[in-house]
Amino acid sequence: MVPAVDIELYFRRPDEIAVLSEAELEARCQHNDDICILDSARFFVRCTIPLPVHECAEPYAIGAWAEISEPDFQKVMDLWDDENQRNQPPIDAVLANNVPLTSGSFGCKLAVKLTGPSTRPHIIIADEKCSLFHEQSNGISIHRASEYSDLLRSDSNDNATLELVEEQELEVSQCSCCKREIRTFCGYITDPGDGNVRADYWLRIPQGHKGLFTVAVAIKDGGKPRVAVLLGEATSEGFTYWIQDRKDSPWEHFGEYGAVLDREEVLNDSAKDLYFIMVDKIAASDSRLIKHTAPYLNAE
Repeated sequence: MVPAVDIELYFRRPDEIAVLSEAELEARCQHNDDICILDSARFFVRCTIPLPVHECAEPYAIGAWAEISEPDFQKVMDLWDDENQRNQPPIDAVLANNVPLTSGSFGCKLAVKLTGPSTRPHIIIADEKCSLFHEQSNGISIHRASEYSDLLRSDSNDNATLELVEEQELEVSQCSCCKREIRTFCGYITDPGDGNVRADYWLRIPQGHKGLFTVAVAIKDGGKPRVAVLLGEATSEGFTYWIQDRKDSPWEHFGEYGAVLDREEVLNDSAKDLYFIMVDKIAASDSRLIKHTAPYLNAE
């Protein structure tokens, strides 16, 4: 069976709004469960991404946010209670969430189709470089639908409900090849359900290398403390990650947080998926990294 609607993967806010503090949210946003306006200049509508499921009558729907233009936002507001809104042509938009387990999702081009006053608009992925385009075009298996829902079923693994806490900047060093600054930060990710720390992380951002960054994620799940190091790159197609061997990592050991694993050790780790869930959360929520990667994610 495909998971029921109430446990389908969803995002409570657009990624760039989800990272704001309560004070920033109050000062900069008008929002409710259906719409968000940021700085009176950016406009978001909550939608669903329907994915056909093989051998099932009903699609699997990921709840996500679309960013649209101000004129289109006003049109949506004017048609909010209109029974005939579904007759309107699709609205050009971009995806405002980085969907875990996908590539090229954040900022991908799409169309928003109004469906009626009592249902959320549908997102039609238009960007063939986004993996969701192919899943929407060709359908997904029940197993794939369950993989999406597993992100929500387990609160500890839920990118939408995990909380990220940014800590201090650790050091500023110099890149050996371009002589520009490399800034290093740290933070941790908690499960708000029980308050436990799910991962600690360290973030290395080279100012002279477009869209590149390195992140180390330390976990304890299912064994002794250990660290995976990933090289990340942000481009107009989204995020790409490469697991680093210890010899290629800028770090070798984090003391009580554990030693850096080699690539094969990460791939064979029973908690392998957790590393990527945490990296997705960092990419979506750490304001220092967002500032570094946003120009490349939004590049034409």
